[in-house]
Amino acid sequence: MSRSKRTDTAVAVLVMVMADMGFEPGMIAELAGVPRGTVNDLILGNGR
Repeated sequence: MSRSKRTDTAVAVLVMVMADMGFEPGMIAELAGVPRGTVNDLILGNGR
């Protein structure tokens, strides 16, 4: 059984843009309202 997408595309784009602007992952997680692990995974390109 496959797992569905867990992070909304708009949130993922927001995280990537904020990372490109130089925001710290902890700050991005707090402002975007997503777990810090998810932010780190998005920034590092981890996933499927």
